Amino acid sequence: MAPASVDIKPRHLTLFFASLSLCVFFISESLNVISSIRKENVIEAQSHRLGPRSTDRIIKSVKRQSREAEKHNAKVLTRRSENSNVELGPNDGDKRNAEVLVHSIEASRGEVIAQDREKSRGALMTTGVEESRLNGHPYNVLRNINEPVNLKEDGDIPLFWHIHKSGGSSMKHIFTCLRKVQTRRMNEPEICTDQEPILRICDLEFGSPSLGSRVINADISSLGGIQRAVDLELTKTGKFRSQPDCTSDQGSGCAEQEFIVDTSRLYDSLQIFTHTRKARLFVVFRHPVERAISKYFYIKVATWERNYKPQVANMTLFEYADSKLCYSNWVTRRMVNKMEGDLTNVDLEVAKEILRRKTLVLLLEDIDGAVKRLRNFFGWNTEPLDQEQQNCLKDHMHTNPINVNTKKEHVEPGGPEWEAVKSKNLMDLELYYYAKELYQQQEKAIFQSNVAISSLQ
Repeated sequence: MAPASVDIKPRHLTLFFASLSLCVFFISESLNVISSIRKENVIEAQSHRLGPRSTDRIIKSVKRQSREAEKHNAKVLTRRSENSNVELGPNDGDKRNAEVLVHSIEASRGEVIAQDREKSRGALMTTGVEESRLNGHPYNVLRNINEPVNLKEDGDIPLFWHIHKSGGSSMKHIFTCLRKVQTRRMNEPEICTDQEPILRICDLEFGSPSLGSRVINADISSLGGIQRAVDLELTKTGKFRSQPDCTSDQGSGCAEQEFIVDTSRLYDSLQIFTHTRKARLFVVFRHPVERAISKYFYIKVATWERNYKPQVANMTLFEYADSKLCYSNWVTRRMVNKMEGDLTNVDLEVAKEILRRKTLVLLLEDIDGAVKRLRNFFGWNTEPLDQEQQNCLKDHMHTNPINVNTKKEHVEPGGPEWEAVKSKNLMDLELYYYAKELYQQQEKAIFQSNVAISSLQ
């Protein structure tokens, strides 16, 4: 029997081909969207290696990126660490869940490429060369963060890295509120100076006479001061005895004191430490774009500062961002001792590992938590705070923080000026978000597990 013929009506054929055409159209459009998103991942940020640009070029560049983003209707979001519970709020940059953190730069062509952040979370993807940088001089005098703290027994010395415009001046006053001795640049001949032939503890007026401020006349933020500290063996014993002719712990200034070394030159300052007198590094982080903008408004008026730049007084923020005076990944550069030339992705990864392995991370946005962690970590929480200390802390943490410029203008996050500054600090931005992740991890790994050992009783 002959097979029955299939009667396909013209109307059915029309519907079939119409459906097929729609499928092809949707597949084509989907591929176009995917392609657009991939392109956005590459062009979102600008490399710090592009060099000086005029104000007009900066504005055009920012507007171009904005138009392209709107055209493709795509937001480029960096993937967050699987184990991170960091909350990135609206003040963290572009008012989105995470900023685009483009930081990898091809040395051969200078192209900006998108780097997946998951590749840089956790342990460093090291070669023998990078690992040797971390384990070699001078980073090997930094104590690992996961080693128990006992300043009284191990002779370690707290090292505060003062990142400019990140609450550093307030932190130094907070040390005084806690009645801690610290190094300080001194130029008060009637009291003491940092040019004297000996190191000694100088008593300064601060609050009431019972509080005061006790500082060691050592400037660890200048190369000359660092060399003087080396020559005079500041860290020889891990403690500090003010008078070199003391033979006992009797008498004013004779008792040995634990002390804090304060510096803005992280790498250079490490030469004052040894394998038997290691440093316990801690640092306060602030959003790098906010920090750079704050610096701009501050040095426009801070005629009393030794780093005051009179030429900035007449600069617009755009002009400042386009100049060499504006921060350009300053934190990353200080960490790897590379203040000039091009930074590489390896430099950034080394900086991250220094933070992960060897740094107590504190955040300016959580100053109360920072002080609490500091006291817990070093065992200072065993010393009850009297009312005077509590008032002092409240004053310098909230009521009257130091070096706050009340005349600073608001700069809109994500606006052209913000983006101009951000384009010079992409690596510091990546480092900052990594520090925020570490802040959460250290809460669980160190403080909740009671690794820190009380030492100053």
